[in-house]
Amino acid sequence: SNPSHLIELDLRGNDPGQSGVKVLKNLLQDPNCPKCVDAALAPLRLRGIRILKCIDDWLILAQSEHMTAQHRDVVLAHMKELGVLSPLQRTTYLGVVWDSTTMQARLSPARIESILTAVTRVKEGRSLTVKQFQRLLRLMAAASNVVPFGLLCMRPLQWWLRTKGFSPRGNPFRMIKVTRRCLRALDMWKKPWFLFQGPVLGAPCRRVTLATDASLTGWGAVMNGHPTRGLWSGRHLTWHINCLEMLAVFRALKHFLPDLIGYRVLVRTDNTAVVYYINHQGGLRSRPLYKLAHQILVWSQGKLLSLRAVHVPGHLNIGADVLSRQGPRPGEWMLHPEVVKQIWRVFGQAQVDLFATQENAQCPH
Repeated sequence: SNPSHLIELDLRGNDPGQSGVKVLKNLLQDPNCPKCVDAALAPLRLRGIRILKCIDDWLILAQSEHMTAQHRDVVLAHMKELGVLSPLQRTTYLGVVWDSTTMQARLSPARIESILTAVTRVKEGRSLTVKQFQRLLRLMAAASNVVPFGLLCMRPLQWWLRTKGFSPRGNPFRMIKVTRRCLRALDMWKKPWFLFQGPVLGAPCRRVTLATDASLTGWGAVMNGHPTRGLWSGRHLTWHINCLEMLAVFRALKHFLPDLIGYRVLVRTDNTAVVYYINHQGGLRSRPLYKLAHQILVWSQGKLLSLRAVHVPGHLNIGADVLSRQGPRPGEWMLHPEVVKQIWRVFGQAQVDLFATQENAQCPH
């Protein structure tokens, strides 16, 4: 495979197809597998077939066009035997069908059937063991990795089981009687169309970041440099701060909705409870917070491509924080540096900046 023979080839003005050169384009597109390619080509090179490779392009060299065509057929047959030329476009793994032709992932028919079978066993007036409910919850949790808002639709059953004293560490054979409320909690899981949904595969695109914050007096948000804010009134004045933070997210989403439709939205907040309840589509610690998260996520369907949240420290969320308190705290504001320079030119430069913070100090350090 010495590349020095390339010097003897003059392809200028010629059609490579009429010479002793054949190019295989885009045979392997993964630039991270050169060692695998070398191993695959080794038996061919031992047979005297000369192949030059450059990532996904292979060059076959021979003494004549006829021999090149023969070597090309040998190479293609060899790679087909190894499975390189016929990768699976659709495969099933852990109950999920991964389809690279449609770029979608869906539950496999067998997994859908197992969920529907488990749900149909839950009938009003019938008693099931804790172990049976645990299996149903495991099926739902696994499906929620693929089914949009699967966790959100699983929460009602979890809340109902909580009222019945359900505990994963309790007696697995304790009986729990099914009520009408339990059946209502399973409504979505009885519908095949709901289970047949799946996400679109690929890198996220069209993402918008929204920063929000709340105080006991109001809320604020910033998106692409555009601010908005509001004050709490009535019953909201008595709400827990976690609920106010979640409500701030909801009001910010509604305010900026015209600029958010069709986008993946990432909410930046300094409240970890809000981050958890949005990303996990609810939770079991706070009923009011769960209801707010449920309301936001249901509202976002059909409007946003997705809604996620990320935690940021408070000192990095200054814009939304100031807006939520309707202005800076005493000691957080400062004169414009140009105004300070004018004052110093008249009265002389100050030597000590009393009661200043690192952010608003004017005196040089």
